[in-house]
Order: sequence, then C-alpha cells, then structure tokens
Amino acid sequence: KLLTPITPTSPHIGSRMAEDFADAAASSIGGVLTVAVTYPIEIVKNRIASATTELGSAGAASDGAGAAETVAAEKPPDNEHASALTVAKGILSSRGVLGFYDGVTVSALENAVEKFLYF
Repeated sequence: KLLTPITPTSPHIGSRMAEDFADAAASSIGGVLTVAVTYPIEIVKNRIASATTELGSAGAASDGAGAAETVAAEKPPDNEHASALTVAKGILSSRGVLGFYDGVTVSALENAVEKFLYF
C-alpha cells in the first residue's frame, strides 16, 4: 500500500488525503497532551531558577507585573533549599492547581501547529 504511486486519476486519492489529515490531527493532539503533562514540570523548574536569582532583577523582568509577589510567595525560607517539592507546594498553596498551567495556551498552540505541520 505504501509503495503504490498515487496519480491524479487514482480512485483512492481522497481517502489517502483524509488519512493523512487524520494522522496529522492525531499528532497535533498528542503534542497538546505532551505539553499538558510536561508543563507543570517546566513551571516548577522555572520557579526554582527564579528563586535562586535575585528577586528584583530576573523575576520581575521576566514575569511582568506582580511577579515579585508571586516569586516571594513561592520562595522557600532563607535556611531552606529550593527543592522541586518545596516550590510545587508553594505554587499549589498560593495559586492552586491552575498555577501549574500559567501560560500553557501559547505553548500548547505552538506545539499543536508544529506537530501538525511536521507530520
């Protein structure tokens, strides 16, 4: 089936295009699900990185208004190392479960289009 050439007069050209579109759509959905699963890990990683930098410089410049308060609420005490579990607990207590998905829309759309076009 894969080695059969498709010509403009082939009776299966419409079904082949439909199959290709379905495969590309499935790949796109898979990309969105991948982002949904891995995005909380990225959020925690970025919060750890911002907690180790100075609060006024990198945190406020990258996150916009209100970022200093967010990082301060999620920053561990001075005598505690910024572990992933500590940061995750801080995000969960200050922003809830949705705090792990701040900004996920752009990443999900980007990944969906990339997977659709690549496939």
